[in-house]
Amino acid sequence: MLRDLVEAVRRTSIFSHQLQLLQEITAYVMQTGPRGGRFYYTPEGQKVYRKIGGKTLKRRKLPKATTIEDFTKAWTEQGEVFGLSKGEISSVMATLRRTFPDKLPIPETFKEMFSAPGMNMKNIELDTLYHDGSPYGVSLSFNLVDDAGKVMGEVTRNFTRHIQQTKPRVKHDFFSLLEDYQGGGRAAVLLEKSLKGYQELGVGEVSVYASLDAGPYTWAKFGFKPGSYTLGNMQQELAAMLEDRYGIPAAQVTKLLKRVKSIKDLANLKYTAKLPNKDGKLVATTIPVGKNFLLYGNEGHSRSWEGDFNVQDPKAVKVWKAQCRKGEKVRAVALRDGSGNAPIPRQKLTARRDIRDKLSNLHKQSGPIDLAQLGEG
Repeated sequence: MLRDLVEAVRRTSIFSHQLQLLQEITAYVMQTGPRGGRFYYTPEGQKVYRKIGGKTLKRRKLPKATTIEDFTKAWTEQGEVFGLSKGEISSVMATLRRTFPDKLPIPETFKEMFSAPGMNMKNIELDTLYHDGSPYGVSLSFNLVDDAGKVMGEVTRNFTRHIQQTKPRVKHDFFSLLEDYQGGGRAAVLLEKSLKGYQELGVGEVSVYASLDAGPYTWAKFGFKPGSYTLGNMQQELAAMLEDRYGIPAAQVTKLLKRVKSIKDLANLKYTAKLPNKDGKLVATTIPVGKNFLLYGNEGHSRSWEGDFNVQDPKAVKVWKAQCRKGEKVRAVALRDGSGNAPIPRQKLTARRDIRDKLSNLHKQSGPIDLAQLGEG
């Protein structure tokens, strides 16, 4: 295992890949050393693990061309990998220069942003986007594959800049991981790298239409903000669900809604009630009412919404990074127990599907819902 990881560091030329592999080596050594892996979970052990990616090794900046000549050479040599014909390369280069007036992104720029150990780009396509007949950006689409080439998901990102905009924008047009690969911290690793890339490319805002599967809940946790009108409508819909379906008294619903100042507050909203357990005793039970609303509030389906993320806002960036760190902890545990980049075990996947289907079916039905079936325990 250790020899394989060290050899992988020697083989890869992408710095962030080397960094991640060195973290894995550190985790492996701490797990298998004379202290039996206990050191890995101590505060000191976690400091050592983080230091490999912090002060000990400085992350190099996103690869970009420094001259027009280098920019042209890079796209001429590697444009075919991005699905571009020789005739399309010059057009795409002109659009990229227009979209990123202060930067010169090259193929390696996007590879660095959207790949990590165990997650690679394949079937890449880079297309020019047009508005009223004029180019105003590019659309980058690709499959995420593991080291064996097995498809794990699909991603589409649109980079645009209208003439009246001073900074480019990114639209998270599509992002989907196959269910077998969800919940292992992979998305968090990729999104952290994406954010760093957006910052270095001078992106102003990122937009998203949160609709697929867990999207409405996930993007809310990352700090995206819907318009005030949308949030107001969602608060009204949530109040109706809590009163009519969950049977929560109106006074308590009003008190709950006062805590909702943003979509992130809504996603984190919980209600505690005393409900009977299996033995018939009343125990305090926590119900994730905000999460349930975002995932099942639309008659058993997710409650879609549109929102933006301000890349220039330090507070918003802090929220994004904090959410990524939670995913990285999950990733560290996966490395420790040996699952690494493997798909989720079938038994665990089935149990997760059963819970999701149960909650979805409860919210599809008309009439009151028994709160005892919704608790976290």
